Amino acid sequence: MHCPDTETLRKTARKNGIKQIIYLSGIIPDHIPQEQLSRHLRSRLEVERVLGSYGVPVTTVRAGLIVGPQGSSFPILAKLVRRLPVMVLPKWTRTQTHPIALSDVLLALKNSIGNTVLNGRAIDVGGPDSMSRWTAQQLLLSCLMKRASKTNAINTGPSLLHHAAHTAQAIYHS
Repeated sequence: MHCPDTETLRKTARKNGIKQIIYLSGIIPDHIPQEQLSRHLRSRLEVERVLGSYGVPVTTVRAGLIVGPQGSSFPILAKLVRRLPVMVLPKWTRTQTHPIALSDVLLALKNSIGNTVLNGRAIDVGGPDSMSRWTAQQLLLSCLMKRASKTNAINTGPSLLHHAAHTAQAIYHS
């Protein structure tokens, strides 16, 4: 895999005397052979390997699904849940994750800076709960429906979405 941005980072880091690179990645399941990982996770592992092969120590922080209003996953997921009455979810939404608050990820990144014990290592950070991304979407839906009912907004979407979610759940578990 050719990673021109990674190569640029490596050269810049060496030229400027950077002593450590901290790479935020995703949790890699232990029980799945690498060739069976999603393309996304395989690419994350490749970037990790490329960064580590150039002589600047790399610490990889592998996070579960990062949640919070300022995270990237949360707004995308919220927008999907609000706008689509029905979603056909791909197989990867069945994979387990350990959702983690954005503030906890930032703390893990901060604690990695200058920590030479973590050089060349990957650490997993995730919340205590394990759930599928599908379940995370269901929880978000539930929260959004509660918020909508508190504002007394008339919105037929969530009730349709709620019905669709139960239908999808029946299909998912069959």
